[in-house]
Amino acid sequence: MGHTGLIRVANPEKIVPEGPNGARGVVRVAKVTVGFALLPVGVALLVLPGPGLPVVALSLMLLEGEFSWAGKARVGMTDLGKRGFDWVRERASR
Repeated sequence: MGHTGLIRVANPEKIVPEGPNGARGVVRVAKVTVGFALLPVGVALLVLPGPGLPVVALSLMLLEGEFSWAGKARVGMTDLGKRGFDWVRERASR
């Protein structure tokens, strides 16, 4: 048995277990928490002064790994943004 600080570990090479209860689970929970915290902030910034669209896009990117609806919303938002950009560019070239 190896020692890590004051904790005895049977296999010192595998200190952090893999799976939902290990470090990956903590990262998943952090991404979902930050994603859900940023989403209403981004929506509020759509009507308040600030970078609303990038904040909403960032929150959806964080959430799309866990929720399929977030990925679909991000793709739809990206497509809408591209169409809007093309429309503005077309109007400007006239």
